[in-house]
Amino acid sequence: MDHPIVTPIIGVVHVNAGYMTIINRGQAADRLLAAENRSARAIEIHTHEQVDGVMRMRQDSFA
Repeated sequence: MDHPIVTPIIGVVHVNAGYMTIINRGQAADRLLAAENRSARAIEIHTHEQVDGVMRMRQDSFA
């Protein structure tokens, strides 16, 4: 994991975000199987990529 950060909550907010980069330094393929947080009702994982100069975000699944 590289540079994990969670944005501070300001005021009465019901949504928050955390960011990190997961790096596989091994030779075998790896995949994220689960994520959990005792403070959250739900966790969503999104991937980001730049396509034709536009940053795109899509929700990823653990399936």
